Amino acid sequence: MTVEGTGPAGQQKPRTIRAGTLWAGGLATAFVAGLVAAVGVVVSENVLTIKLIHVGLPGNPHAANWLAYPVIGFLLAIAATALLHLLLVLVPQPIRFFNWIIALVAVLAAALPFASGISSRTFVTSAVDLLVVLAIWLLLTGTGARALRPVPTPRHSPDTGDSSGPMS
Repeated sequence: MTVEGTGPAGQQKPRTIRAGTLWAGGLATAFVAGLVAAVGVVVSENVLTIKLIHVGLPGNPHAANWLAYPVIGFLLAIAATALLHLLLVLVPQPIRFFNWIIALVAVLAAALPFASGISSRTFVTSAVDLLVVLAIWLLLTGTGARALRPVPTPRHSPDTGDSSGPMS
């Protein structure tokens, strides 16, 4: 897909979005996010012996299901990939906007567990949430940059002014 993007000094430059590359990277990111969440659950509950807080309802801390965190991490990465794809198509500086949005999501993910009070469970849950969002952020930023390529400009032959390339 070719879209217009903003280049230096506000110039519009066409760019190509390689959707296959973006979504393959997004799917790989989703698996990594799920694994980061699974490791967070295992370490917190089996090594630190601290149950994670389910942050769905502030003030109502239920013990997190060991499968819920990885599934939520996976789905969050898929949603972030869809958001990134949308930004790549619609906005002039998609990676910059994505970085701002995901940074705010990271702050929210780290702060939300504290709505149920302050305890060791709160800090561990906040750390796991933050690690999942950071994994998604770092992997998708690179994936988005790789999926976004400028459209090559046609070569002009100096002899004829023909733009068909060197093999004409």
